[in-house]
Amino acid sequence: MAKDSSQFGPGTAVIYLFNLVVGTGVLALPSVLISGGWLLGGIFISIVAFLSYVSLTFVVEAMAATNALLEYEKEPVKVPTGNVSANAFQTTIQTDNGVKQPLLNTNKSIAEKDIFEINQRIEFGQMAGRYYTRMGMIVFFSILIVYIYGDGVIYSTVVVRSLLSFIYGAEEPVWAFSLFLCIFFIFILPFCFFDFQKTKVLQMITMVIRNVSLLTILILAFRAALQKDHVVREVPPTRFGALPNLFGGAVYSFMCHHSIPGIITPIANKKSIMKITGIVFGLIFVIYIALFIGCLLAFGADVLDPVTFNFPPQVYGFIGDALILFPVFTLSSNFPMMLITLRNNLDTLFMLMTKGAGSKSSQDDKGDLAWQRRIVLTLIAVAPPIVCAFIAEHFGLSVDSLVGTSGAFAGCIIMFIFPATFVYIARRDVKNTIENCKAPLKYHTTTNAYASPFKGTIWVCVLMGWALIAMIFNAVEKLAVLYYH
Repeated sequence: MAKDSSQFGPGTAVIYLFNLVVGTGVLALPSVLISGGWLLGGIFISIVAFLSYVSLTFVVEAMAATNALLEYEKEPVKVPTGNVSANAFQTTIQTDNGVKQPLLNTNKSIAEKDIFEINQRIEFGQMAGRYYTRMGMIVFFSILIVYIYGDGVIYSTVVVRSLLSFIYGAEEPVWAFSLFLCIFFIFILPFCFFDFQKTKVLQMITMVIRNVSLLTILILAFRAALQKDHVVREVPPTRFGALPNLFGGAVYSFMCHHSIPGIITPIANKKSIMKITGIVFGLIFVIYIALFIGCLLAFGADVLDPVTFNFPPQVYGFIGDALILFPVFTLSSNFPMMLITLRNNLDTLFMLMTKGAGSKSSQDDKGDLAWQRRIVLTLIAVAPPIVCAFIAEHFGLSVDSLVGTSGAFAGCIIMFIFPATFVYIARRDVKNTIENCKAPLKYHTTTNAYASPFKGTIWVCVLMGWALIAMIFNAVEKLAVLYYH
């Protein structure tokens, strides 16, 4: 059977996931890790990579479990009263009058389905609506909106600033920021009206440019390390005083969890999704470690943040100029994915408010009304970050500290606490559904093929504990910045 145009293969999913994770944060990562010492920095990024993957598997499992619960509620199997015969257990049931009846009808019923199949895109917002209280929902949507709006402001500002630096250097006209911000808005807005699938060409182009840029940085770093034409200040194995800096700058280096539903659902064959995501996270971890080691050997304690500043155009010519554009390509692909995620969750919020927790979103709606809602919600998602970036620039407002503070705490909650609570409650609800049902459920698939390999409640507690520690250290870092400035 031909693959649906709205679906894509695992290879495309790898590109989306890689692009989403490897944003501009990779440029600051070597400096952050080196500040903690070569041993502590290496251990820290290893822990972050592992726990981020654990959290991702929780998201996938919770999506599958929610699909199963919705499917079962939609198509309950009605079974005649009577005793189930041993011979009929697979396909028939014996009633009180001794007549065997087929359990399954000629249509494909729920009993024939893998109800854990991820057929419906279950956004974070839909899981929050199902598993949280009303107050929990308010907290969830407030945190998600603050985080994505904050990232949107930073992304749009960094893209425009990078373009201006490349084109004008230090002599930019006063009107340039507004013009290029408008151009960025016009360019990026059409991608945000659709789903992730429609950004495929943009993702592939930026994937190539991003990898070429990262490979160039790696080659230049190791080349500088081998030449030894400058003194490199030694980096100690550990600097525990830098832990707040590590938590503030590196704990989100694998952030992608809020957009996982939009990436996972369209994959045509999802059976190997845990393996695929594990490979992607492993590949990204190798890239991060290579950057860390290369910059450690080449620049030591004098490494600059962002890492592209270590290769100035005055020394490296065109290559140095081209590396200035790295944020333009990375964020131009990440920006629509972030805002599509926000739009989808705003749509879920709208449906929850109007139709309840079991309602569908615009992904299942057809017709003009659904498209009108999508247009409005897309503008609500995209316009505020652009407007805030414009206001901040022209009124001399520094949004970096405010957005950085809100993003640090909101991002930690989105990355660790939401997935942990989703999977914990989803597991409990699935277990209760199975236990409270009679014989019919024995005919269902009761094993979640997308279950996380980290099954024990201990892993939920580990993520919650890690999130708490991260937020404490983030608070220490922010307070230290305020105190010393």
